[in-house]
Amino acid sequence: LLPPDRDGRARVRSLSQLLACEVHPLNNLRVLKYLEQTFGADEAAQKDWFTHWVSLSFDALETRLTRETATGTFCHGEMPGMADICLYAQVWNNRRFAIPNDPWPTIARIFAALDAIPAFRNAAHPRHQPEADPRRHPPLLEQAVLADVMAAGHFARHLRRVRDLAAERQEALIA
Repeated sequence: LLPPDRDGRARVRSLSQLLACEVHPLNNLRVLKYLEQTFGADEAAQKDWFTHWVSLSFDALETRLTRETATGTFCHGEMPGMADICLYAQVWNNRRFAIPNDPWPTIARIFAALDAIPAFRNAAHPRHQPEADPRRHPPLLEQAVLADVMAAGHFARHLRRVRDLAAERQEALIA
């Protein structure tokens, strides 16, 4: 996962850390739930938060990958490594909020190269895992439809109606 030379190892570690330590911790589900529960951040606010941090990190990563000559087919050279694993996972994570790769052509190119490798593609989505529960990991088409519903705000409206109804019923039971 790391190249044999000292400079290459340092570069791959720094690229990996840019993703794993800069962007991912701010965008994991625990943080998003905290934003919702503590600050009332709805889906749109969470998407703004997620997109902001991804954009900052991906802008920096794109700049490095584009300028540094050690970038090859993959983040570092012609063989996937630790930085590619971090990049591939984050691009998949970005799909939760429908963040396109278009602003970052080098990242998009590397992601496409990684996605062509069955080991990456087959490991990327939980539905490919042998122990995956099909009820928790529906087919991608269903996920795309659900993403459209969420992006249009229908899911948030549904949740508000359900919460209001639950509150009314709770008040009726208490009264």
